[in-house]
Amino acid sequence: GRLIIEALGDDYAFHSLPNAHVAINPNFKNNRHDLISYSIEDTLDAIHLSNIDKHVITFNSIDALNSTITPMDWLVRLPKDKEIILIQDDSHGIGVLGDEGSGAYAEIKKLHSKTIMIASLGKAMGLPAGIIAGPIEYTSLVKRHALFGGSSPMVPAYAHAYLYADEIYHQAYAQLKLNTEYFKERISHLGLFTCTDHFPIFCTDRHELAPYLEMNKIKISHFAYPSPKDRLYTRIVIHALHTKEDMDRLIQSLENFTFH
Repeated sequence: GRLIIEALGDDYAFHSLPNAHVAINPNFKNNRHDLISYSIEDTLDAIHLSNIDKHVITFNSIDALNSTITPMDWLVRLPKDKEIILIQDDSHGIGVLGDEGSGAYAEIKKLHSKTIMIASLGKAMGLPAGIIAGPIEYTSLVKRHALFGGSSPMVPAYAHAYLYADEIYHQAYAQLKLNTEYFKERISHLGLFTCTDHFPIFCTDRHELAPYLEMNKIKISHFAYPSPKDRLYTRIVIHALHTKEDMDRLIQSLENFTFH
């Protein structure tokens, strides 16, 4: 994320939507945590009124901290008389959203061709690597940047395993969908969580849930972001390796917590 922003250089005015990851929020500098973001409407207004002709808008395809998908209807309102690049972080979309887990990039690219997708493969794909994909006139800038030259590539063994893992990924994707729907159906009556259809992250403001579950030897996602001084997030993340017994045990613990 930092690499593509730096590679684009100073010719562009940068705008970050509220859910943009810190790596693609150009206002995240010098260890400051007062991230500046603007709503979609304010961003569009700023671009329309600007006397600058080149703009970059950064955003996440899905906000995994709040389990909400970024709407894309605003793309049709982008001004046609300016060069506008979208930088979309699809780290939480690849392997989970889209056609067979292909992520959100393909659909967004249809709506706006000048879209650059970045993603960590360390989420659903389970690989220690990252992606920068998009029009070659922009991605080619990356290879000339010092950060690219000084970076380590993906370990070849992981790349080899990935190339032969299609069937495993397809099976895991199908199982993830089943697990997500099973869990969602059985906890809906508790009123504890917010979630997005077909997305395996369930968010709650009941932060005392995390220590309660940990006492029952169940560990869930529970941390402040992006720094220890910032907002606390408590989430349950379902994955393809969870068994029905795992989820039933968790569901029982959630029911005990609710009626405690």
